[in-house]
Amino acid sequence: IRLMWGQWNYERIDLKADFWRADLPRELFRNVAEAGGTVFVEIEGYKPDHARYAHEFGMKYFATRFVAFLASIEGRNWVSCEREVSRRCPLDQATYEKWILHNKDGPSILEGARQGLVDGIHFDWEGYGGRSEAGVCYCDDCMSKFQGFTQTGEALPDKKKRFAWIEEHGF
Repeated sequence: IRLMWGQWNYERIDLKADFWRADLPRELFRNVAEAGGTVFVEIEGYKPDHARYAHEFGMKYFATRFVAFLASIEGRNWVSCEREVSRRCPLDQATYEKWILHNKDGPSILEGARQGLVDGIHFDWEGYGGRSEAGVCYCDDCMSKFQGFTQTGEALPDKKKRFAWIEEHGF
């Protein structure tokens, strides 16, 4: 596997077009394949024409999702060890499904997969300034499913006291 992911859009057809949404020339895909690329990774999202070009030149096509965009998806609030915050719960499966499979600004990655155009998804998963995208959550749903808590049979502690409760119980 020779995964090729880069800032392809510097080679966009229309240099005045939006960097993240611009169309790339067919020749770029040929060049990437001739350079040994076996997987072409989109700069962001999914673009059907790019997937077709990648396949035309014998490459697999991966859509891309940036974790920074996860915060724009509606979902239940995240509860940190100290307080409730408006960021999305890092363990909310429904939020991830919306973020991964649907595209508010273009075609759905899920539809692309169904059509055989999307072969995989590349996740750009970084801490992005400490926004705790992959942090621990103490919301009602997460806390009620926490194995150590469910075994006690106790009522849910106040949100601001949940981390202390876990420490007190040795979890």
